[in-house]
Amino acid sequence: MRSRSNALVFVTLLLTLVVEACGSAGPDPGSAGLPTPLVPVPSPNAAQVVPVKGLSDNPAYQWWRRPNGAQPDSWWGDQQDQSSLEAQTTLMTDLGVKVLRVELPWIFVAPDLPGTTAYDGALARDPSWAGYRWQRWDLIVKVANLAGIQLVPQVVYAPGWATGVPPTLNGGPSQPPLSAAYYGDFVHALVTRYHAAIHYWELGNEPDVSPNTWTGTLKSYVELMLKPGYEAVKDVDPRAEVVMGGLALSNRMSALYTAGAGPYFDIANFHAYYTAPSADSTALDFVRQAMHANGDDSKPIWLTEFGLASHTPTLASGPSDPISPADEEKQATLVRGVYSRLKIQAIFFYQLRDTAVYDSAGHLIKLVYWGLVNRDLTRHKLSYDAYRNVVGGVLAPRGGGRVVNQPA
Repeated sequence: MRSRSNALVFVTLLLTLVVEACGSAGPDPGSAGLPTPLVPVPSPNAAQVVPVKGLSDNPAYQWWRRPNGAQPDSWWGDQQDQSSLEAQTTLMTDLGVKVLRVELPWIFVAPDLPGTTAYDGALARDPSWAGYRWQRWDLIVKVANLAGIQLVPQVVYAPGWATGVPPTLNGGPSQPPLSAAYYGDFVHALVTRYHAAIHYWELGNEPDVSPNTWTGTLKSYVELMLKPGYEAVKDVDPRAEVVMGGLALSNRMSALYTAGAGPYFDIANFHAYYTAPSADSTALDFVRQAMHANGDDSKPIWLTEFGLASHTPTLASGPSDPISPADEEKQATLVRGVYSRLKIQAIFFYQLRDTAVYDSAGHLIKLVYWGLVNRDLTRHKLSYDAYRNVVGGVLAPRGGGRVVNQPA
């Protein structure tokens, strides 16, 4: 149940207004506007935890802006090829990035109904079905593997045949699928094809916030995505780790447990967009408190989105590469603070480079400045060196929710 406090209502409304900034439900304010947990719960052996360094990519599918295809600046963009993606992984290698979180839109890979006139589950579970369009994800996996970076796919956004709602500017991809089998069968095919290369699977994204990421309830998220997706992953690759869809509001963790999520994730996941260049533990405390209350203290926790823009977003006619030293220093300070203060398994900065948002006709809507580097990768911001100098942990080679706590 949502908090009845005026502050949290305001925060929820604010999240809806800023969706364009991050491409999902938008920045979570982190500790701002959230009541303090009654019983902060420390992580076991937290002092020894060295967070793994991760990045979250620019959202691939902002359907509310461009329902007919990928955002060009994302790893799915038609302007991206192996060379341009490798230019990004070269920077990631220099930064010490170990994990990269990239959207894997279900609608891009399976736009057509598996079956001639009716849904065919056996066909949907077969990764060799001719209707699957694996080419772009094959390239993404290839480039990440060449760089030694572990992918964390966000399996999101249902095709129209699965929801009964065609994708338009007004909705569709965030609708719940009509059957749990639809999502589970797709995940089964996905993990079958890529289990040798990918060991972490994030099922959904920000299921606690509508309308851009999930229009159903938390219970429907568990029943139609998390549970069938988890069972499919484990059926194919029992050693793979399932990451729950990152919560935009970390105080919704208790509600997620109430909805029945507990048995169906290996790694807890939240987002925190702090309003100031500092990092306190309030958002994390909500997650830990809920996990403690449900006997899940041993599960790892990931922060898969945090960040701070280095410049106020502008219209397309604005400057292409503004420099705001004061704001860039705030961004760098936030990077240092989050990685040094939050003792959790992995932390993902949003995002590597500044990006642009396009509409369905391919017109540039605006430029946004969340990156560690500028859009064409030619200038490192102060946050780049701050991130690079962070000491990061190392994920074990074969998943298992383990971390080697030594410098990267």
